[in-house]
Amino acid sequence: MDGSSNVMQLIRGVPASNGFAIGPAFCAVDEGLKFEIHTVSDVTAEWSRLEAALGVAREQLEEIRQQALEKAGAEESAIFEAHMLFLDDPDLLDTVRKVLEERREIIEAA
Repeated sequence: MDGSSNVMQLIRGVPASNGFAIGPAFCAVDEGLKFEIHTVSDVTAEWSRLEAALGVAREQLEEIRQQALEKAGAEESAIFEAHMLFLDDPDLLDTVRKVLEERREIIEAA
């Protein structure tokens, strides 16, 4: 939607919390994020790849949080604690696991 159109488009996503929102949507697309979707036979191995990636993300976020704590203080560094909570969100992980098991696509697609 280019802003000049009066056409309303319904966008569905994965909620981060209960409720709903109405307003303009701005979509940020990372052109560097590309992967070929294909199916896998070993769902357990795919889940292990996700767990490994989450571990790396936790380490990186903790490092950034520590840097922010040292340079900006506890209040400012707290945002990274919130980011780390997303990595362990049971609803999000359950949804990803369900999609992985149903579609048997690589974890990036799930």
